[in-house]
Amino acid sequence: MIVAGLLAVGLIASGVVRGATTTGDAPLVDIVSEDQAIAALGLYAAQVTAIEDLRGRSDIYANPGPGDAATAARRGAARTQKALEEARAVPGPDPLAAAYYRASEHSTLVGRLDRIRAEGELIALLTQTHDTLYSGTGSIALPVAYEQITGAFAGARRPRPLAQWAQALVEQMEERDRRGQAGAARQEAGQLWAARVDALEPAAVGALRLYIDGLPAVTVEGLRGHPVAGTGLAHLERQQRQVSSR
Repeated sequence: MIVAGLLAVGLIASGVVRGATTTGDAPLVDIVSEDQAIAALGLYAAQVTAIEDLRGRSDIYANPGPGDAATAARRGAARTQKALEEARAVPGPDPLAAAYYRASEHSTLVGRLDRIRAEGELIALLTQTHDTLYSGTGSIALPVAYEQITGAFAGARRPRPLAQWAQALVEQMEERDRRGQAGAARQEAGQLWAARVDALEPAAVGALRLYIDGLPAVTVEGLRGHPVAGTGLAHLERQQRQVSSR
């Protein structure tokens, strides 16, 4: 009990605890509300980090190439999903926190990241095959490439540039000259990737702003020193400044 009391007093003094009420002479600290703020800002930070990571790879053919870009999308989707699950697991959220955590846009964003990951993996496969066919620099054997491409595209709906590129490469491996078609489709696939990445935005930012704006100023200041929440808060405030300056 003495240790718990000292911890509560220390949290109040540092400004880390959102709210405290008193019953008689004993302070009651609302630690759960602080957990909610940390989880909310952690979720936002995970999304911003994933998006910035991918935007740094908007040219998917630039080094280190499509395979690395697909890995970045997989990593971003996994971290965002983990942060979302952790946020939704925080007990007793207040209505504003719950409105942010439970917004359907979060799952939609995870789905988009996963789709980008899948398309990046296909672009990586097609790039390796293209390089093997036309420059001899690809690291995939053509029989393996043929099997993987026909398996990945058979009966599946794929974006038009990827489907056209795959068809051109398969026909080239069947000894039909498709160099021009393959080159044009490769370029369009890169443009598709860049458009997908550029369209990504963090989810439910308005709900997050409403929640954070309702926190006491002393709580917000305390969150700045948190390794996760502080990063999310800095991103959020920078985004608000950018919007207000337009």
